[in-house]
Amino acid sequence: MRVRWLAAAALCALGALTLAGCDSKIGTAAEVNGSKISESDVSQYLDPAAQDASQARSTALQYQIEQKLLTVALRNKNALPSDAELAKQHDQALSGLFNGQLSGSQAIQALGTVLAQNGLKASFGEVLIRTVELEQAFTSAVHASQAQQAIAEISNQHIPVSVNPRYGSWNTGTFSFTGLANKQLPSVVTLGTTLPGEVKSTNSQ
Repeated sequence: MRVRWLAAAALCALGALTLAGCDSKIGTAAEVNGSKISESDVSQYLDPAAQDASQARSTALQYQIEQKLLTVALRNKNALPSDAELAKQHDQALSGLFNGQLSGSQAIQALGTVLAQNGLKASFGEVLIRTVELEQAFTSAVHASQAQQAIAEISNQHIPVSVNPRYGSWNTGTFSFTGLANKQLPSVVTLGTTLPGEVKSTNSQ
């Protein structure tokens, strides 16, 4: 059974994750376990014509943070797949974003449409897909049957993360930013989606 626990899902709680304001060099959006995510790493996925660049920027950073967290967590478990191994899961991960209702070129086209509606370039789709691939790999590595089990495994590793305050504060209950942005891409892209919905935490902070 496939466990769903994308970063935007409100049920994903990372209570043990340590985050603080980023006081490193200008141009750093975040750091995960000492690995820097620059502002240019974020900006490369933004649509210049987007009406809400701040929201798109936050979303782009959010998923890049999750990718790095998962990579570190998998490496700590001696279970990090190679790029080739992850690539084998590409089509399944893409289709999974649409609950299996779309696949192949249809799914790619639909995902590009959703991203454009949210101020992001089509190339960001590969970031989302790789995130799902890593999530699936980690879920399998820790034999998790529920999202909370996988999240707890990552929390117990106490992987350090720092975020530039321009993005607001990091909500450990929703695994997303709060304060400056309150919308995120849907955790599961569904047919007919035009705008991201509000993400509400199921855990009190």
